[in-house]
Amino acid sequence: MYITHANSIIESIKNNKGFELYISKKSSKTIEIEKLAKTQNIKIIRISTNDLDKILKNKDHRGFALKLKPEKNKNAKTQTKDFENLLETFKKKENAFILLLDEIEDPQNFGAILRTAEQFSIDLVITTQKRSAKDNSTVLRTSSGASQYVKKITVANINNTINLLKNSGFWIYTGDIKGQDINKIKINDKKIALILGNEGKGVHKLIKENSDFLIRIPTSGKIDSLNVSVSTGILIFEIKRQLNLL
Repeated sequence: MYITHANSIIESIKNNKGFELYISKKSSKTIEIEKLAKTQNIKIIRISTNDLDKILKNKDHRGFALKLKPEKNKNAKTQTKDFENLLETFKKKENAFILLLDEIEDPQNFGAILRTAEQFSIDLVITTQKRSAKDNSTVLRTSSGASQYVKKITVANINNTINLLKNSGFWIYTGDIKGQDINKIKINDKKIALILGNEGKGVHKLIKENSDFLIRIPTSGKIDSLNVSVSTGILIFEIKRQLNLL
């Protein structure tokens, strides 16, 4: 996978994700990126703009691109084991905040949510195996590289995951247009799992039934809902504000 967004490239290099750096133009930004790449012993390839266009299939770039190291895809068994280990870790913590995404399909929304998750120190982001955006160059760009710092796992069934979380002391809060106004309820739970749903369909019915609380953001406009990435940021902020975790 190639990425061309400067901030994403810089964060990828810092996170030791870079494999090869392609440069076709010299600028203050390429000098900065090249200097950083040398500290990580990343191979630097000077190339013509036409050749870089061909490699990127005419994808927009500013004269540089970073080829990422291939990542191993974890199978379902490995992901389940990782989740079980994380639950044991969370049991020892006084506070924990997990974000569950029920079939968020737009990679730009996913990237924006991961950027918010990183900024608010969310402990874990859980996504579904089917009908969910996957990590790609769009997610990296939209998150400004923050997606690489967020702990993420994928699960086959969110309802099973909810039950495991409840057994580990988590309270389940789900964003829903028919829920209670978030500013009118008192949140004092130490371990929170917040669920946000698909851009068009919202959260599945069974997931809502399995939740402890349905919450909404009070608004006064003519449109009845906010973009899911915007809603995620507002809900995380308000929950953390009430818990004095900001």
